[in-house]
Amino acid sequence: MWVSETHTIADLIKKGVFKSEFFDENFGASLNGVQQYELVEISQVATLRRELINPALYPEHTFNYLSLANIASDTGELVDFSPIKGREIRSQCKVFHEDDLLYGRLRPYLNKCYHAKGPVKEGVCTGECIVITPDKDKVLPEYLHALLLSKFVQEQVNYLQTGSSRPRVLEDDFMTIRIPLMPKEKQQFVANIHTSMLRLRRQKLLERSELLRIARHAIERLASGENVEDVNLLDIAVPDEPEFNNPLPQEYQASPKALQMERHRPHS
Repeated sequence: MWVSETHTIADLIKKGVFKSEFFDENFGASLNGVQQYELVEISQVATLRRELINPALYPEHTFNYLSLANIASDTGELVDFSPIKGREIRSQCKVFHEDDLLYGRLRPYLNKCYHAKGPVKEGVCTGECIVITPDKDKVLPEYLHALLLSKFVQEQVNYLQTGSSRPRVLEDDFMTIRIPLMPKEKQQFVANIHTSMLRLRRQKLLERSELLRIARHAIERLASGENVEDVNLLDIAVPDEPEFNNPLPQEYQASPKALQMERHRPHS
């Protein structure tokens, strides 16, 4: 049945159901016609990772360090990222591993969430990120990433943030946010659309960057009197996405603390 009336987040949570009409505009078309799905708390499908490390104890080790500035709003793509030495990181950090999700809790209206996959699968991040580990038996990481970037989740976050000048959302509050739990095949469908959208966006950005580089170089050659007939702006090679393979220090990996992950207890 189609729903045409307006619903608030409070209405949705009270009903405990989800319909495609409540989803954000990027996914509305792809989810058109789906049935109702139960809303569950994030704590029911993922756990908080509260694994900490002090990079300053490993001054010469190269870390994949992510600050909020390295995460793009609305897409979660990496921005101006490069690994740095432990001596350059001045505070204790959270640890993340492959397929973890890093949600920006400071100024959450910026809508920043990184999926630890692709170029940076493991590393450390600012304490202003909430690091969660999806339970893959229940939810696909790509699907959860898509949801955490959606307006559906963003509206709930807006109700939970505290503070005026530097608003934040608390970890425990974040874990109470409700999301639609679809069957795995439907999750895969949404995940495929989400990852395809990000891949195409990246390709277009790289093509534009490479085109500008070639054009600038051609102009410089023209200015110096060189022949530029060999320049071909129609055949642009997009470089492969680099991978930053900088594992955590061996001393840290061997310590008992590295094996500990405080699991979030679902609210009753």
